[in-house]
Amino acid sequence: MGSEELEYLDVVDADDAVVGRDTRENVHRGHRIHRGVHVLVVNARGEILVQLRSARLDNHPGHLDASAGGHVQSGETYQEAAGRELLEELGCHAEQVEHLCTYDGYSVRQFEKRGLFLHRCDGPFRPDPEAVDGIEFQAAERLVEVFATRPCTEGFMRSVSLYFDHLAAHGTPTPAWRWTPGPEPRPSPPA
Repeated sequence: MGSEELEYLDVVDADDAVVGRDTRENVHRGHRIHRGVHVLVVNARGEILVQLRSARLDNHPGHLDASAGGHVQSGETYQEAAGRELLEELGCHAEQVEHLCTYDGYSVRQFEKRGLFLHRCDGPFRPDPEAVDGIEFQAAERLVEVFATRPCTEGFMRSVSLYFDHLAAHGTPTPAWRWTPGPEPRPSPPA
């Protein structure tokens, strides 16, 4: 792989301040904190667009996931990354992308500060066939059933739970379900 193909990420501290820069591979291998985004696309009926991750992907192949998501590249803002991921994964232009929150998306695989965004759109969509095997809108109540019966990424479930919190805070009824964290891994201080 040539250097022009390497993906560089900003390394951040627990307060989300940039403290360095490295390749995606090195950041993951070293379990260093970096930035990522999830975008939940919601249609006029309030349904959430669910992505079926490609069976050819290295991480979570065949799992259901957020409408769009990925890493924030070095020098990029959360907002810029959200718009880029919408375009790359769904062929969707993000004129209106609303930042809902940023949370610690820490897992066994990675330590990610994750910006959660909302994009209201009914389509049309052009999913990237390299990354996405399918997309489908799901009503909130049905999505809770899906979480119990189909393989889903933990990050997707966390993001939907936070979206439900956002809706509830604005007086919109939501399912009672919320993501329940287990023991969450914590990043180690740099050596």
